[in-house]
Amino acid sequence: MVRQIEFSLSEYRYGFHLITPQILSHLSELPETGLLNLFIKHTS
Repeated sequence: MVRQIEFSLSEYRYGFHLITPQILSHLSELPETGLLNLFIKHTS
């Protein structure tokens, strides 16, 4: 099974930020096991 999901993350100011909860909220419909390739485009 192959799926592609596109979504945007909230904008943040400078520094490091935990984005795991935002990503997981979009992946709830995926199987419990498998391989996930995640591409995060930096737009500065």
